[in-house]
Amino acid sequence: MAELITDVEQVTPAWLSEVLRRAGVLVRGHVRAVEVTLSRALHVSHVCRLAVTYTDDAPLDAPAQLFLKLSAPALQAHYSRKEIEFYEKVAPLAPELPLLRCFDAVFDEATGRAHLLLEDVTETHGQPPAPMPPHDGECEAVVDCLAELHARWWHDPRLGQEVGQLTTAAEFAELRQLIETKLAGFLDFLGDRLSAERRARYEQVLAGSMYPWRRMLTREGLTLAHGDAHWWNFLYPRKEGRVLIFDWHQWHVDAPLKDLAFLIALNWYPERRARLEERLLRRYHAQLLARGVERFSWADCWLGYRQQIIRELFIPMWQWSSGMGPSVWWSGLEKVWLAFDDLNCAELLDD
Repeated sequence: MAELITDVEQVTPAWLSEVLRRAGVLVRGHVRAVEVTLSRALHVSHVCRLAVTYTDDAPLDAPAQLFLKLSAPALQAHYSRKEIEFYEKVAPLAPELPLLRCFDAVFDEATGRAHLLLEDVTETHGQPPAPMPPHDGECEAVVDCLAELHARWWHDPRLGQEVGQLTTAAEFAELRQLIETKLAGFLDFLGDRLSAERRARYEQVLAGSMYPWRRMLTREGLTLAHGDAHWWNFLYPRKEGRVLIFDWHQWHVDAPLKDLAFLIALNWYPERRARLEERLLRRYHAQLLARGVERFSWADCWLGYRQQIIRELFIPMWQWSSGMGPSVWWSGLEKVWLAFDDLNCAELLDD
């Protein structure tokens, strides 16, 4: 049985040798030494970069740099389990997707803790310093990345069977009740910081059919969604290569435009959206068609994006309810409401 790592001190040469042998990258020789070159505590994980040296008889292409991710106690077991499930069961079904190579993935049911050992691409890939957005060409590459992911799993018969779960009517009813409860607390917390008009819109959404969520009950046109597709969950090539997507703890089966609405509407102010939003969405749509997606017009794409913006109005609520501070969600609350208004999403709500 694979051993769970909860502290980088457990990463010994003997342990790492065995892990890399199982992964098929250390067919001879063994690890001589492991050095921690970076250690950083994040909100839901602790990450480390590892420099690895080998005995002289080891393969020349054995990885010299590795990336270790340890789940933090703050991360709920459900999310730790989801990310491990992705790398163990889903990623091998689509090896052509732009993902980090995973050498070891372990989740412990008893503790709810997990670890991932991934390739370290620091030398070839990087990220803009948050909260600065990527350059325009990098934004296009991210959209291409999401289009490749979504097209690969678009209406795949394995969704809800081998891959993920489909939302049931009972689960939708439970979700609706949970949103009502969380929203009441969020609105109470905000008080007069939220206008009466926006408060009324929230109430209008809940009083209606909640179609943007109900959309998950219809199998047609669903795909595998990343679930947390912000600009810093991608790695950008320094010179050549593809954008890579990582952090899979919220992947699920959903409407494809959910990821795009999260990426753009929740993260960008109006000037940048006005310049790039439609251009990127048209690029995304063209990429889907080029990859074989059928019966999905540009009008469908644009409408789906606007519908999913309605769902994004509630992301700051979820972030607040999970204990994240206003520095995480306050600006996103304003950005997504501006997108809602700019694209006249109110006309999509039930009267």
